Amino acid sequence: MDDKQASPLSLRVPEPELRPGDTPDFSGVSVPRAGTVRRPDVDEDPETMRDLAFTIVRVLNRDGEAVGPWAGSLTD
Repeated sequence: MDDKQASPLSLRVPEPELRPGDTPDFSGVSVPRAGTVRRPDVDEDPETMRDLAFTIVRVLNRDGEAVGPWAGSLTD
C-alpha cells in the first residue's frame, strides 16, 4: 500500500440554468440569415461537414421561401 494519503473523492453537479416551468431565454443564440449556411454535397465526407453541427441551418426566409444553396432542391 502507498504511504501517501488518498484524496477524498468529490462530484460536482452543475446547477441547471432553468427548471421545468421556467421561461427559456434564447437571446444568446446566434441565428444566421436564411441561405447563408453552406449545403454539403450528398457524398461529402462527414469530417468535412463537422462545422454544420455547430450552427443553425436556415433554409426558409421569413416569407417561407427556400433561399441560398438549398433553393429549388426541396419539395413540399
